[in-house]
Amino acid sequence: VSFTMTPTPRVAAGSADTTIPFADGGSLSLFDGSVLLQRLPVSGTSATATFSVPALSAGLHNFTAVYSGDSVNFNPSTSATLTMSIAKAATTLGLTPSTGGIQVGTATKFTASLSSVVTAGAPTGSVQFTMGGVSIGSPVALVNGSASITYTATKSGQGALAATYLGDGNFASSTASANIQFRARQPFFVVASQAGSTFMTYDSKTGRQISIFQPLGPSYVGGVRVATGDVSGDGVADLAYTTKTEIGRAHV
Repeated sequence: VSFTMTPTPRVAAGSADTTIPFADGGSLSLFDGSVLLQRLPVSGTSATATFSVPALSAGLHNFTAVYSGDSVNFNPSTSATLTMSIAKAATTLGLTPSTGGIQVGTATKFTASLSSVVTAGAPTGSVQFTMGGVSIGSPVALVNGSASITYTATKSGQGALAATYLGDGNFASSTASANIQFRARQPFFVVASQAGSTFMTYDSKTGRQISIFQPLGPSYVGGVRVATGDVSGDGVADLAYTTKTEIGRAHV
């Protein structure tokens, strides 16, 4: 922020000389309240001083300019107060990963990264992560502009992940969100006979047979439809089947 101040000489009424110079030794000072920000020397017939002030903190600031006077011609003087309101700097929060499917039971690192168009100073404070509106632990402090958590889902389905930067004295809060799909663990796959009700389950990793069973008994020959999915919501795939005559009804 730059301020330009010019003290105006005043001489007694009727004086023939209206160009009395400012003597050496005088100065102009810029104050924010009672805090001295900068002091510059002035002299001669034109005593304009321009102050360049570094980034100011958010909030109200009351500026005054003070001329010190000199030892020859002029007394000290103080300007009227200039009040400025400095707003908090806007921030933008990014969240990664922001999409994609994650298997239930897999520990996943989510990172919130904070940025601002204001480069003077760095945001401080912390980020609160939530899943479905429920806080994931306590707020995480920013380190080099980012904060991370490790989250392990226990249920399948879509999760509404959000991260909120809580702001600090100079930087405003901001929020990022992502919809994450959590896939059920499927430790097996199933093969069913076209006739009868014989199911054979196999280990998804090794391909080895786990079990073989006939839920409708050995005499049933009508055939079944079979599928897998997390019906119970416990994060592990279930086996569901229905007969050709039971459309709309499934057995788990």
